[in-house]
Amino acid sequence: MPAVSNTLNASNLAAFATLLAAVKEFGSRYNPASPRLSISSLDATYERAQRATSEVLQLEVAYSEAIDERINLFGKLYPYASQVVSMYSICSPDERAVENARMILRRLRGARYGAKQSLSEAADADRARLRSHSQLGFEDRTSNFAQLVSHIEACPLYKVNEPNLTKEAVRGFADSLTAANDRCIEAAAVLQSARIRRDDLFYDGDESLHQLFMEIKKYLRGAFGVSSVEMKRVSSILFRRLRRLHS
Repeated sequence: MPAVSNTLNASNLAAFATLLAAVKEFGSRYNPASPRLSISSLDATYERAQRATSEVLQLEVAYSEAIDERINLFGKLYPYASQVVSMYSICSPDERAVENARMILRRLRGARYGAKQSLSEAADADRARLRSHSQLGFEDRTSNFAQLVSHIEACPLYKVNEPNLTKEAVRGFADSLTAANDRCIEAAAVLQSARIRRDDLFYDGDESLHQLFMEIKKYLRGAFGVSSVEMKRVSSILFRRLRRLHS
């Protein structure tokens, strides 16, 4: 989810804080007519920007944790599905249904794995690939495993003594995949909304940090002159604005 980079935002927030500190040092000489440029108004805007920045950083941590949890869970999917299919092939008398289950397993494994890969090698490769998978890839895997669960639940002869391979356990694992996916989707949506709010506050509208930053400098040029000591003090403070990319 690309957006204006955290580094750029941090730099711009620091620039605004530096400019604000400078005009405070000017004391009563800084006396703009516009209420938006008053020290109290600028302080309030800066505090909102700080809160918006902190919110994004906290949500990025939550999103990263949700991604890591999903990666760990989906990394167990193929080995677990292999165990389930093995048990199913023993219990089910329907050869066609067993072959369908094996086909689902092959889809879960993926065509990229070599025929001679061991189960552990395939699982390790799977975990590595999961980090670069799109949301669609996770949903496909969830859907495929759900199809396998349907085969298991429809088989009256599927009975096992292993607690982690019972019908209830297999259904529970499928539900956990769905839940992990949902947590990532929800965390991504909340994060993106927070990023948009933050970037609006930084870059869009008359009350944005960028607009206020530029107006403060314009006021200083008008009030003190381009060659004044005051302008020289703040001339090197820069606020960069780049095109935002939200998706």
